[in-house]
Amino acid sequence: MTMPIKFDTLEYARRLAEAGIPPDQADAHAQALSDALATASVAPAELVLVLVRSELLARMDMLKSEVYARIDMLKSEIYSRIDLLKSEIDALEARMNAKFKVVYWLTGLSLATSALTLATQVFMMAKILP
Repeated sequence: MTMPIKFDTLEYARRLAEAGIPPDQADAHAQALSDALATASVAPAELVLVLVRSELLARMDMLKSEVYARIDMLKSEIYSRIDLLKSEIDALEARMNAKFKVVYWLTGLSLATSALTLATQVFMMAKILP
């Protein structure tokens, strides 16, 4: 079902005449426009579809901007957590290096003590067995 576009030819012709167009021409313009509008019509379902489409597009744009804002927020949160993890890893690395230095020096001291003990035993054996 189509819905014709309403058009008042008398009012249109009167306005044209007031604007300075001769009444014959104003009537002819009004009739021609009325004929053109009579053939042009809009179906109510099509009008509803156009309205629904425009509402959907507006809603999609709003949702898209909300999603982009949420993505940006999550990105910044992830970057801050990555920075926190990096600082924690650096602190753990420093603690591990400090412990390795202690182990390194204790191993060296243990080897030196073992070498000294061995040298003492060799020296004592050399005195006993001459």
